[in-house]
Amino acid sequence: MRVVIVLAIILGLCVWIARAYSTSNPVGKATGGGGAAGDHVWHSSWETAAAKATASKRPILADFTGSDWCGWCIKLKEEVFDTPEFESWAARSVVLLEIDFPKSKSQSQEDKIANTQLVQKYDVKGFPTILMLNPDGTVIGKLGYRPGGAKTWIQAAEEIIAKGG
Repeated sequence: MRVVIVLAIILGLCVWIARAYSTSNPVGKATGGGGAAGDHVWHSSWETAAAKATASKRPILADFTGSDWCGWCIKLKEEVFDTPEFESWAARSVVLLEIDFPKSKSQSQEDKIANTQLVQKYDVKGFPTILMLNPDGTVIGKLGYRPGGAKTWIQAAEEIIAKGG
């Protein structure tokens, strides 16, 4: 009986920790505001990202993702977005916007509606889809996962920006 109680307590703690972790706001992750013009903060609001892109005259990198269930999205984040090389490049080159469709992370109804509208507007069919956008929302180009890490991915992004800029 003690083993069952101990296991129940351990399971309860694991669930509590997992829930606390999944609903917390990770470092460097914006909830729609904050961040200086030369930062690498991921915004979750189109309006905030567009305003920052207009003010900084930089394109928007919009990441359409299933951050907690899409294998390729997770791989892209680990191999590219979470690297110092990408963070440095993003801080000087783009405004970051994450359009997330999580399965287990909590998300406001407002964010769900806004994200669904953006998926429909840009006809996104799968994840990850990365769109390079002008501040007015015009598509410059499209990327997804690419093998080769941050350097290869950044090079492809820069080619797209150069064509659209």
